[in-house]
Amino acid sequence: MIDSMLRFARGIQETPERIDLYRTIRGSTIDFDLLRDRKIGMDVGSCEHDLFIMGNDLDLRRALLNLYKNAQEAIQEKGEANGSIFIGIDRKEIAHNGAAVPQSFAQITVQDNGKGMTRETKERLFTPFFTTKTGQGQDGNGVGMMNVKAAVERCGGFIELESEFGVGTKFIVNLPLAN
Repeated sequence: MIDSMLRFARGIQETPERIDLYRTIRGSTIDFDLLRDRKIGMDVGSCEHDLFIMGNDLDLRRALLNLYKNAQEAIQEKGEANGSIFIGIDRKEIAHNGAAVPQSFAQITVQDNGKGMTRETKERLFTPFFTTKTGQGQDGNGVGMMNVKAAVERCGGFIELESEFGVGTKFIVNLPLAN
Protein backbone atom coordinates (compact mmCIF):
# COMPACT_ATOMS: atom_id res chain seq x y z
CA MET A 1 0.00 0.00 0.00
CA ILE A 2 2.84 2.39 0.78
CA ASP A 3 4.32 1.72 -2.67
CA SER A 4 0.96 2.60 -4.23
CA MET A 5 0.77 5.84 -2.24
CA LEU A 6 4.30 6.84 -3.20
CA ARG A 7 3.67 6.10 -6.89
CA PHE A 8 0.45 8.11 -6.68
CA ALA A 9 2.12 11.05 -4.91
CA ARG A 10 5.08 11.10 -7.29
CA GLY A 11 2.97 10.57 -10.38
CA ILE A 12 5.03 7.51 -11.34
CA GLN A 13 3.54 5.54 -14.21
CA GLU A 14 4.44 1.91 -14.68
CA THR A 15 4.58 0.43 -18.15
CA PRO A 16 1.11 -0.97 -18.78
CA GLU A 17 0.76 -4.59 -19.77
CA ARG A 18 -2.02 -6.43 -21.58
CA ILE A 19 -4.27 -7.95 -18.91
CA ASP A 20 -6.86 -10.71 -19.27
CA LEU A 21 -9.49 -9.05 -17.11
CA TYR A 22 -11.51 -12.15 -16.29
CA ARG A 23 -8.34 -13.91 -15.11
CA THR A 24 -7.48 -10.91 -12.90
CA ILE A 25 -10.97 -10.88 -11.40
CA ARG A 26 -10.89 -14.63 -10.72
CA GLY A 27 -7.45 -14.28 -9.14
CA SER A 28 -8.62 -11.44 -6.92
CA THR A 29 -11.66 -13.40 -5.74
CA ILE A 30 -9.46 -16.40 -4.92
CA ASP A 31 -7.18 -14.09 -2.92
CA PHE A 32 -10.19 -12.59 -1.12
CA ASP A 33 -11.63 -16.02 -0.36
CA LEU A 34 -8.79 -16.50 2.14
CA LEU A 35 -10.10 -13.47 4.11
CA ARG A 36 -13.82 -13.77 3.43
CA ASP A 37 -16.37 -14.12 6.21
CA ARG A 38 -18.00 -17.47 5.36
CA LYS A 39 -21.42 -16.12 6.37
CA ILE A 40 -21.25 -13.75 3.40
CA GLY A 41 -21.93 -15.19 -0.01
CA MET A 42 -19.86 -14.21 -3.02
CA ASP A 43 -20.96 -14.74 -6.60
CA VAL A 44 -18.87 -14.02 -9.68
CA GLY A 45 -20.80 -13.69 -12.90
CA SER A 46 -19.52 -15.12 -16.14
CA CYS A 47 -18.59 -13.17 -19.22
CA GLU A 48 -19.25 -14.16 -22.82
CA HIS A 49 -16.43 -11.99 -24.15
CA ASP A 50 -12.65 -12.10 -23.93
CA LEU A 51 -11.81 -8.78 -22.30
CA PHE A 52 -8.29 -7.40 -22.32
CA ILE A 53 -7.20 -4.05 -20.94
CA MET A 54 -3.90 -2.23 -20.58
CA GLY A 55 -2.72 -1.67 -17.02
CA ASN A 56 -0.93 -3.19 -14.06
CA ASP A 57 -2.37 -6.51 -12.91
CA LEU A 58 -1.22 -6.18 -9.29
CA ASP A 59 -2.58 -2.63 -9.04
CA LEU A 60 -5.96 -3.73 -10.35
CA ARG A 61 -6.08 -6.78 -8.04
CA ARG A 62 -5.38 -4.55 -5.03
CA ALA A 63 -8.14 -2.18 -6.10
CA LEU A 64 -10.65 -5.02 -6.49
CA LEU A 65 -9.63 -6.56 -3.14
CA ASN A 66 -10.26 -3.20 -1.50
CA LEU A 67 -13.76 -3.04 -2.99
CA TYR A 68 -14.51 -6.61 -1.84
CA LYS A 69 -13.18 -5.89 1.67
CA ASN A 70 -15.25 -2.73 1.96
CA ALA A 71 -18.35 -4.61 0.78
CA GLN A 72 -17.80 -7.29 3.41
CA GLU A 73 -17.36 -4.68 6.15
CA ALA A 74 -20.53 -2.85 5.07
CA ILE A 75 -22.48 -6.12 5.28
CA GLN A 76 -21.00 -6.91 8.70
CA GLU A 77 -21.79 -3.40 10.00
CA LYS A 78 -25.40 -3.72 8.84
CA GLY A 79 -25.66 -7.09 10.59
CA GLU A 80 -27.15 -8.61 7.44
CA ALA A 81 -27.87 -12.31 8.03
CA ASN A 82 -27.95 -13.05 4.29
CA GLY A 83 -25.10 -10.84 3.15
CA SER A 84 -23.88 -11.17 -0.39
CA ILE A 85 -21.32 -9.69 -2.73
CA PHE A 86 -21.81 -9.92 -6.47
CA ILE A 87 -19.03 -9.33 -9.00
CA GLY A 88 -20.15 -8.90 -12.58
CA ILE A 89 -18.16 -8.34 -15.75
CA ASP A 90 -19.37 -7.28 -19.15
CA ARG A 91 -18.49 -5.33 -22.26
CA LYS A 92 -20.19 -1.96 -22.80
CA GLU A 93 -20.03 0.79 -25.40
CA ILE A 94 -19.74 4.08 -23.51
CA ALA A 95 -19.46 7.67 -24.73
CA HIS A 96 -17.38 8.99 -21.83
CA ASN A 97 -16.42 12.64 -21.22
CA GLY A 98 -18.59 13.90 -24.04
CA ALA A 99 -17.01 11.66 -26.68
CA ALA A 100 -18.99 11.72 -29.93
CA VAL A 101 -18.23 8.07 -30.63
CA PRO A 102 -18.75 5.43 -27.94
CA GLN A 103 -15.68 3.47 -26.90
CA SER A 104 -15.54 -0.19 -25.88
CA PHE A 105 -15.14 -0.64 -22.13
CA ALA A 106 -14.95 -3.59 -19.80
CA GLN A 107 -17.36 -2.98 -16.95
CA ILE A 108 -16.76 -4.60 -13.56
CA THR A 109 -19.59 -4.36 -11.06
CA VAL A 110 -19.03 -4.96 -7.34
CA GLN A 111 -22.36 -4.91 -5.52
CA ASP A 112 -23.30 -5.64 -1.91
CA ASN A 113 -26.39 -5.59 0.28
CA GLY A 114 -24.58 -3.89 3.17
CA LYS A 115 -25.42 -0.71 5.03
CA GLY A 116 -25.11 1.60 2.03
CA MET A 117 -23.83 5.18 2.18
CA THR A 118 -25.23 8.54 3.07
CA ARG A 119 -25.07 11.39 0.56
CA GLU A 120 -22.25 12.98 2.58
CA THR A 121 -20.18 9.79 2.50
CA LYS A 122 -20.70 9.38 -1.26
CA GLU A 123 -19.53 12.95 -1.85
CA ARG A 124 -16.31 12.49 0.14
CA LEU A 125 -15.56 8.84 -0.61
CA PHE A 126 -12.56 9.35 -2.90
CA THR A 127 -11.09 12.21 -0.84
CA PRO A 128 -7.61 11.39 0.51
CA PHE A 129 -7.66 10.38 4.19
CA PHE A 130 -11.46 10.32 4.44
CA THR A 131 -12.61 7.28 6.41
CA THR A 132 -15.83 6.07 7.97
CA LYS A 133 -13.92 3.51 10.06
CA THR A 134 -13.34 5.28 13.33
CA GLY A 135 -14.24 4.24 16.84
CA GLN A 136 -15.77 0.94 15.78
CA GLY A 137 -12.82 -1.36 16.37
CA GLN A 138 -11.75 -0.71 12.78
CA ASP A 139 -8.71 1.23 11.73
CA GLY A 140 -9.34 2.85 8.37
CA ASN A 141 -6.64 5.20 7.16
CA GLY A 142 -8.57 6.87 4.35
CA VAL A 143 -6.36 5.82 1.46
CA GLY A 144 -8.12 2.68 0.21
CA MET A 145 -10.71 4.28 -2.04
CA MET A 146 -8.23 6.94 -3.14
CA ASN A 147 -5.97 4.09 -4.31
CA VAL A 148 -8.88 2.30 -6.00
CA LYS A 149 -9.72 5.41 -8.01
CA ALA A 150 -6.05 6.03 -8.87
CA ALA A 151 -5.57 2.41 -10.06
CA VAL A 152 -8.65 2.63 -12.27
CA GLU A 153 -7.52 5.96 -13.72
CA ARG A 154 -4.03 4.59 -14.42
CA CYS A 155 -5.77 2.04 -16.66
CA GLY A 156 -7.53 4.93 -18.45
CA GLY A 157 -10.83 4.15 -16.77
CA PHE A 158 -13.32 5.70 -14.41
CA ILE A 159 -15.41 4.52 -11.49
CA GLU A 160 -19.09 5.10 -10.76
CA LEU A 161 -20.91 4.73 -7.45
CA GLU A 162 -24.53 3.91 -6.68
CA SER A 163 -25.53 3.56 -3.05
CA GLU A 164 -28.63 3.82 -0.93
CA PHE A 165 -28.32 4.03 2.83
CA GLY A 166 -29.77 0.89 4.44
CA VAL A 167 -29.92 -0.99 1.12
CA GLY A 168 -26.42 -1.45 -0.29
CA THR A 169 -23.76 -0.19 -2.66
CA LYS A 170 -22.69 -0.82 -6.24
CA PHE A 171 -19.35 0.23 -7.71
CA ILE A 172 -19.04 0.19 -11.48
CA VAL A 173 -15.45 0.13 -12.71
CA ASN A 174 -15.15 1.06 -16.38
CA LEU A 175 -11.88 0.20 -18.12
CA PRO A 176 -11.15 0.84 -21.82
CA LEU A 177 -10.54 -2.32 -23.78
CA ALA A 178 -7.12 -2.88 -25.33
CA ASN A 179 -6.99 -2.80 -29.13
